Amino acid sequence: MRFTLVAMFAMIIGGTGARCFAGDNILVNSDFSQGTKGWGGVGSDDKQEVGLVDVGGAKGMKLARKAAGDTRVFIDQTVKVKPQTLYRFSVTGSGKGSAVIRVRPQSVKDPEYDKACKPWSICSGPMPASEKAVTSGHDFDTGMKVDQVIVMVYLDGKDAGEYVVTNVSLTEVGSSVPGDNEKIIVYLGDSLTNLSYLPFEERVDAVLKEMLAKEKVGAFRQINYAADGEYIKDLLNSNRYKKMVKENLARVDIAIIRYGGNDSRYGTPEDFKKQMGILSDKLIADYPKVKIIMGTGTYLKGNDDVNLKQYGAYWSATREFAAERKYPLSDMYAAFEKLQSDKLTRNSGDMHPSAEGAKVMAETLVKDVAGMLKTP
Repeated sequence: MRFTLVAMFAMIIGGTGARCFAGDNILVNSDFSQGTKGWGGVGSDDKQEVGLVDVGGAKGMKLARKAAGDTRVFIDQTVKVKPQTLYRFSVTGSGKGSAVIRVRPQSVKDPEYDKACKPWSICSGPMPASEKAVTSGHDFDTGMKVDQVIVMVYLDGKDAGEYVVTNVSLTEVGSSVPGDNEKIIVYLGDSLTNLSYLPFEERVDAVLKEMLAKEKVGAFRQINYAADGEYIKDLLNSNRYKKMVKENLARVDIAIIRYGGNDSRYGTPEDFKKQMGILSDKLIADYPKVKIIMGTGTYLKGNDDVNLKQYGAYWSATREFAAERKYPLSDMYAAFEKLQSDKLTRNSGDMHPSAEGAKVMAETLVKDVAGMLKTP
């Protein structure tokens, strides 16, 4: 589901309530036609080179690491943004190496927000090596706190290589103040929900958006706050829930919760079940009309040590909790187990869903989410 954009338009809402906006790019010199103006990180030495190159008669910014090592090769730009505004972040590029694109949201009035955000997880995405120019990006909702962002593109890994960027855009596409007929879907969980290693277009929320568009649902917006390595106690005790959700989102109508993979290292299944209750109760107290969907983790084909001994009790705790609370269950484990395919995870020893696995994950959600979106 990679795509190339000619003009900056963003489809904010899926389904029959769709609204399209054409907005203004707020980055300085996004196509490098004015040279390196506005961009940090430009320069060269014996380890790296960041500078302008010709690309078919236009200008591009080459990011090159001359030899293997820890050299940081990047371009970045800090821009002011508006709270409760939706932006479209988009990068076009190609190269023999791979790159990572990132928006780092900040709040000038609340420095603690930056610490809680985890932008390396929720707002970053890979640009795999490609001979042809490709475009990737995502819709970014500033919420009530964000008033500044750092936009960055950097060369991935530690190997020698290069990537040429021809356009970086951050386009204001409309207000993100929840409409009366619009529902806000928020994802909370770990890397099994965030899928930060996949391009934005291949992640569960992007796939689910396409599926929901076929269900004739009302207007909705998705916000994926799941973060690599997170567990429920960390979400709550680090103030991340308070800063990212409670103080930042005016409304949450549907919360999709999928934890357990990391919780298994910090407590028993019984403790995990208790933590699911604490998080659910907080959501209900902060957003009384919220509807909650619980989710299990993945099944890894042919690896019972992972499926049963390491994580099985935590997926069972999720099922029990959902049944006791009468919450819908997105049972990704059961769906993966039924298919018995080794293409659903990144590899035979890695339980993280592949792009194919993300499609199956979305299939476990679409029926319940569509029903909630159709209900007043």
